Amino acid sequence: MELSDTMECMKYSGILAIIVAWLFVAGPTFTINGKKNTISEATKKYSSKIIISIGLVVGSFLQFLFLLYLNAKFGLNSYSVGSLLYILTNIATVLVAVFTIQKNPRMHTFLVRFYFIVHPISLFILGVSIRIILVQTISSLLIVSYAIGAMFVWQRYKKQNAYMEEWAFLILSLWVLFMTFVPV
Repeated sequence: MELSDTMECMKYSGILAIIVAWLFVAGPTFTINGKKNTISEATKKYSSKIIISIGLVVGSFLQFLFLLYLNAKFGLNSYSVGSLLYILTNIATVLVAVFTIQKNPRMHTFLVRFYFIVHPISLFILGVSIRIILVQTISSLLIVSYAIGAMFVWQRYKKQNAYMEEWAFLILSLWVLFMTFVPV
Protein backbone atom coordinates (compact mmCIF):
# COMPACT_ATOMS: atom_id res chain seq x y z
CA MET A 1 0.00 0.00 0.00
CA GLU A 2 1.40 3.38 -1.05
CA LEU A 3 1.27 5.99 1.72
CA SER A 4 0.97 9.72 1.19
CA ASP A 5 3.92 11.96 2.02
CA THR A 6 2.06 13.14 5.14
CA MET A 7 1.64 9.56 6.37
CA GLU A 8 5.30 8.82 5.63
CA CYS A 9 6.26 11.77 7.86
CA MET A 10 3.91 10.52 10.56
CA LYS A 11 5.87 7.26 10.54
CA TYR A 12 8.44 8.91 12.79
CA SER A 13 5.93 10.36 15.25
CA GLY A 14 6.13 7.15 17.28
CA ILE A 15 9.90 7.46 17.59
CA LEU A 16 9.56 11.12 18.55
CA ALA A 17 7.00 10.09 21.19
CA ILE A 18 9.52 7.60 22.61
CA ILE A 19 12.19 10.28 22.77
CA VAL A 20 9.78 12.68 24.48
CA ALA A 21 8.71 9.99 26.96
CA TRP A 22 12.26 9.06 27.92
CA LEU A 23 13.61 12.63 28.08
CA PHE A 24 10.70 14.56 29.55
CA VAL A 25 8.67 11.95 31.44
CA ALA A 26 11.03 9.20 32.59
CA GLY A 27 14.12 11.43 32.69
CA PRO A 28 13.07 13.65 35.61
CA THR A 29 12.39 10.56 37.73
CA PHE A 30 16.13 9.88 37.80
CA THR A 31 17.18 13.31 38.98
CA ILE A 32 15.21 13.93 42.17
CA ASN A 33 17.30 13.39 45.33
CA GLY A 34 19.61 10.98 43.51
CA LYS A 35 17.12 8.12 43.89
CA LYS A 36 14.53 6.55 41.65
CA ASN A 37 11.10 8.12 41.84
CA THR A 38 7.86 7.35 40.09
CA ILE A 39 6.58 9.90 37.64
CA SER A 40 3.96 10.90 40.21
CA GLU A 41 6.62 11.45 42.89
CA ALA A 42 8.74 13.50 40.50
CA THR A 43 5.83 15.87 39.80
CA LYS A 44 5.92 17.03 43.43
CA LYS A 45 8.80 19.28 42.42
CA TYR A 46 7.33 22.23 40.49
CA SER A 47 9.92 22.37 37.69
CA SER A 48 9.62 18.62 37.13
CA LYS A 49 5.82 18.85 37.11
CA ILE A 50 5.84 21.28 34.19
CA ILE A 51 8.42 19.29 32.21
CA ILE A 52 6.61 16.00 32.81
CA SER A 53 3.17 17.44 32.03
CA ILE A 54 4.41 18.89 28.74
CA GLY A 55 6.08 15.56 27.93
CA LEU A 56 2.86 13.66 28.65
CA VAL A 57 0.73 15.90 26.43
CA VAL A 58 3.20 16.12 23.53
CA GLY A 59 3.97 12.39 23.73
CA SER A 60 0.26 11.55 23.64
CA PHE A 61 -0.30 13.72 20.59
CA LEU A 62 2.65 12.09 18.81
CA GLN A 63 1.33 8.63 19.71
CA PHE A 64 -2.05 9.55 18.24
CA LEU A 65 -0.33 10.55 14.98
CA PHE A 66 1.55 7.24 15.08
CA LEU A 67 -1.74 5.36 15.40
CA LEU A 68 -3.06 7.15 12.31
CA TYR A 69 0.11 6.08 10.51
CA LEU A 70 -0.32 2.45 11.64
CA ASN A 71 -3.97 2.44 10.54
CA ALA A 72 -2.95 3.70 7.08
CA LYS A 73 0.11 1.45 6.76
CA PHE A 74 -1.65 -1.78 7.70
CA GLY A 75 -5.19 -0.91 6.56
CA LEU A 76 -6.60 -1.14 10.08
CA ASN A 77 -10.05 0.06 11.03
CA SER A 78 -9.87 3.23 13.12
CA TYR A 79 -12.86 1.97 15.10
CA SER A 80 -11.30 -1.33 16.09
CA VAL A 81 -10.99 -2.29 19.73
CA GLY A 82 -7.20 -1.97 19.60
CA SER A 83 -7.35 1.53 18.11
CA LEU A 84 -9.99 2.70 20.55
CA LEU A 85 -8.07 1.35 23.55
CA TYR A 86 -4.91 2.99 22.21
CA ILE A 87 -6.73 6.33 21.94
CA LEU A 88 -8.22 5.92 25.43
CA THR A 89 -4.76 5.34 26.93
CA ASN A 90 -3.46 8.46 25.21
CA ILE A 91 -6.40 10.45 26.58
CA ALA A 92 -5.61 8.98 30.02
CA THR A 93 -2.02 10.16 29.63
CA VAL A 94 -3.14 13.72 28.93
CA LEU A 95 -5.48 13.53 31.92
CA VAL A 96 -2.56 12.40 34.13
CA ALA A 97 -0.98 15.77 33.32
CA VAL A 98 -4.20 17.54 34.33
CA PHE A 99 -5.04 15.51 37.45
CA THR A 100 -1.70 15.60 39.23
CA ILE A 101 -1.07 13.54 42.33
CA GLN A 102 -1.29 16.72 44.39
CA LYS A 103 -4.64 17.92 42.97
CA ASN A 104 -6.57 14.68 42.73
CA PRO A 105 -4.64 11.63 43.97
CA ARG A 106 -7.43 9.09 43.36
CA MET A 107 -8.09 10.12 39.78
CA HIS A 108 -4.35 10.39 39.10
CA THR A 109 -3.69 6.90 40.48
CA PHE A 110 -6.59 5.44 38.49
CA LEU A 111 -5.38 7.03 35.24
CA VAL A 112 -1.78 5.88 35.75
CA ARG A 113 -2.87 2.31 36.49
CA PHE A 114 -5.29 2.38 33.57
CA TYR A 115 -2.47 3.41 31.23
CA PHE A 116 0.05 0.82 32.41
CA ILE A 117 -2.52 -1.99 32.26
CA VAL A 118 -4.54 -1.11 29.15
CA HIS A 119 -1.85 0.35 26.87
CA PRO A 120 0.11 -2.90 26.50
CA ILE A 121 -3.18 -4.71 25.86
CA SER A 122 -4.04 -2.21 23.13
CA LEU A 123 -0.65 -2.78 21.49
CA PHE A 124 -1.20 -6.53 21.64
CA ILE A 125 -4.67 -6.25 20.09
CA LEU A 126 -3.38 -3.91 17.37
CA GLY A 127 -0.48 -6.24 16.66
CA VAL A 128 -2.50 -9.44 16.37
CA SER A 129 -5.12 -7.72 14.20
CA ILE A 130 -2.46 -7.10 11.56
CA ARG A 131 -2.37 -10.02 9.16
CA ILE A 132 1.41 -10.38 9.19
CA ILE A 133 2.73 -13.35 11.13
CA LEU A 134 5.91 -11.54 12.21
CA VAL A 135 3.91 -8.64 13.66
CA GLN A 136 1.53 -11.00 15.45
CA THR A 137 4.42 -13.00 16.88
CA ILE A 138 6.40 -9.97 18.07
CA SER A 139 3.29 -8.37 19.58
CA SER A 140 2.51 -11.60 21.42
CA LEU A 141 6.09 -11.98 22.65
CA LEU A 142 6.21 -8.39 23.86
CA ILE A 143 2.98 -8.68 25.87
CA VAL A 144 4.27 -11.89 27.48
CA SER A 145 7.63 -10.20 28.15
CA TYR A 146 5.80 -7.23 29.62
CA ALA A 147 3.82 -9.44 32.01
CA ILE A 148 6.73 -11.66 33.06
CA GLY A 149 9.06 -8.69 33.41
CA ALA A 150 6.48 -6.75 35.42
CA MET A 151 6.09 -9.67 37.83
CA PHE A 152 9.87 -9.99 38.19
CA VAL A 153 10.40 -6.25 38.67
CA TRP A 154 7.51 -6.04 41.15
CA GLN A 155 8.88 -9.01 43.13
CA ARG A 156 12.44 -7.64 43.14
CA TYR A 157 11.67 -3.96 43.76
CA LYS A 158 8.39 -4.01 45.68
CA LYS A 159 8.47 -0.44 46.96
CA GLN A 160 10.15 1.09 43.91
CA ASN A 161 7.45 1.57 41.29
CA ALA A 162 9.76 3.66 39.13
CA TYR A 163 11.33 0.43 37.89
CA MET A 164 7.88 -0.78 36.82
CA GLU A 165 7.33 2.41 34.85
CA GLU A 166 10.74 2.10 33.19
CA TRP A 167 10.05 -1.54 32.26
CA ALA A 168 6.76 -0.51 30.68
CA PHE A 169 8.43 2.33 28.76
CA LEU A 170 11.10 -0.05 27.50
CA ILE A 171 8.67 -2.69 26.20
CA LEU A 172 6.35 -0.09 24.69
CA SER A 173 9.35 1.64 23.06
CA LEU A 174 10.47 -1.64 21.49
CA TRP A 175 6.99 -2.22 20.05
CA VAL A 176 6.86 1.26 18.52
CA LEU A 177 10.34 0.88 16.99
CA PHE A 178 9.42 -2.50 15.56
CA MET A 179 6.12 -1.24 14.11
CA THR A 180 7.83 1.79 12.59
CA PHE A 181 10.24 -0.27 10.53
CA VAL A 182 8.45 -3.58 9.90
CA PRO A 183 7.85 -4.07 6.19
CA VAL A 184 4.30 -4.45 4.92
